[in-house]
Amino acid sequence: MAEFNQEQVKTFFTNLGLEETDFTRIATEEITDFEPFVSKIKGGIAESLKSDTTFLDEITKPFKDAPIGKENQLKKVVRKTFGLNLSEDELKKMPFDELANKAKEIIAGSATTNTTELQTKLSEYMEKYESLETDLPTKIETAVNEERQKWQSKFDAMTIRDEVSQLVAVESQVKKENVPNFTTAFLGFVSQSGFKITVDAKKALKIVDLDNNPVQQNNAIVTVKGLLKSFGDTILNLNTAPRGEVTKEISTGNKDLNALALMGRGFN
Repeated sequence: MAEFNQEQVKTFFTNLGLEETDFTRIATEEITDFEPFVSKIKGGIAESLKSDTTFLDEITKPFKDAPIGKENQLKKVVRKTFGLNLSEDELKKMPFDELANKAKEIIAGSATTNTTELQTKLSEYMEKYESLETDLPTKIETAVNEERQKWQSKFDAMTIRDEVSQLVAVESQVKKENVPNFTTAFLGFVSQSGFKITVDAKKALKIVDLDNNPVQQNNAIVTVKGLLKSFGDTILNLNTAPRGEVTKEISTGNKDLNALALMGRGFN
């Protein structure tokens, strides 16, 4: 068995997002909850993928290949219409303008009765080719950008959940085993409030409205940490009742989740 290379393993996990302080904690403390370390690694993988142009290009490759595929189909139609003796390889390599010139040669050598019909067909094919050269690239670029944005949104959503989960673990009184469920409930609360959470390249979280404007309350910017505290206080209040009022009993199961259920649809 090969000798365990501790430095190599450390370098590997450093590239995935762990820091020197993380290694120190793992080496010197008794760790029972590895979720923060896992979240960092997941975030590191996401950042690596976001900066990996090869990965993103592979995702959007079908969109970029569309014009080439349509041009090859059009070339085959021209070859068949004008009876051009060209192999598949020759056809793919030949520029469309050169292919059109060969078609013109066929027209020039055709009988008078066929000339007009062939010229009409060639004009139609040239118009289709020009459409590929002008309109289609714009459509393809739009599709590629939309695909990139879709993947960027997925990466951001994963980062936001990880960062919020870490905030929940540190800032709230939720038990460790309930952090994932509480995080889901909080994110649902943010959405139903008409807000959303954004994240920047430095993983800084912000609460914004649906127009991406910062949310203000009492002339102060609403922060994720502040909204999380308000949300936590609301849940705690559901476990108690003022004098003279009936307490909403939460008797069995996960207390955090039962409290969320009392808040209504979308939080359980």
